[in-house]
Amino acid sequence: MPQLPSAALDAWEARVGPAVLTTVSPQGVPNTVYVMSIRLDAERFVVADVHFHKTRANIAAGSPGALLYIDGENNAFQIKGRLESHSGGPVVDAIKQWLNPDYALHAGVTLSIDEVYRGAEKLT
Repeated sequence: MPQLPSAALDAWEARVGPAVLTTVSPQGVPNTVYVMSIRLDAERFVVADVHFHKTRANIAAGSPGALLYIDGENNAFQIKGRLESHSGGPVVDAIKQWLNPDYALHAGVTLSIDEVYRGAEKLT
């Protein structure tokens, strides 16, 4: 699994607004949501599942994921990879350290970094 290239990492640290996470149902119907409760660790993104419904069902059915974010210069970066839901363990424990305690945490979701794009340019 590749790490985030430096251009995408710099953009992540300078991102503007929420990120956007997309999944696909088993019938091929896309579902896109804004995500605000998200962090990057060494080789994956970690998202707090506080309001997922269709997203949660798509992940349970094996959907791949795509994450989109924009940096301060309006460059779009897209991360594609495998999604995994975590109902407990180290991922959920880590999320509890940074998640606003007013939010009801249902699960933690990780997105592996398989492909990285800046616009149409593939970086990895």
